[in-house]
Amino acid sequence: MPWYDLTANPKVVHGYYSTAPALDRMDVHGVRLHRDGPVLHLTADLIPFPDMPSKRWPSGANTARIDLALWGIRSLTIEGWATDMVGQFTLEPVAERRLRFAFVSDTASIRGECMAVRIDGITGYVKGAEPDAAPNSRPPSQLPLSPEVQSSDSQRTPSSGGCG
Repeated sequence: MPWYDLTANPKVVHGYYSTAPALDRMDVHGVRLHRDGPVLHLTADLIPFPDMPSKRWPSGANTARIDLALWGIRSLTIEGWATDMVGQFTLEPVAERRLRFAFVSDTASIRGECMAVRIDGITGYVKGAEPDAAPNSRPPSQLPLSPEVQSSDSQRTPSSGGCG
């Protein structure tokens, strides 16, 4: 049984795939913890891309991002973190109203137990044009510089005698 069939709303995934893939491989982008619930929000890109993407997604969308809410966190461990975290996600029942979840990649692991999982949404976006580029990624040369490392021209103001 695919992990999403253990969520409160598995039909969300079934609406994007004609045949239900395992979706056990994903590229985790972030986690957010909140004490109310307590809840862990996990965002990740789905692998593979849906064969029935939404018509409301941007033209040329080539990546689907899922937002999962893991409610009633009973235990949680997070080890490691990196800019590239493609790994395997699993969800299995342990007891009534108790699920064990795990995401494991070469660089990080997120493990724990919760009471319920809800798919908060699946959205599509256009991943960077470069092969294997992360969305919204720019080469370091194009990243904004902090004031400590900006060139003197970038700190110039009209009153300091600079041009414009």
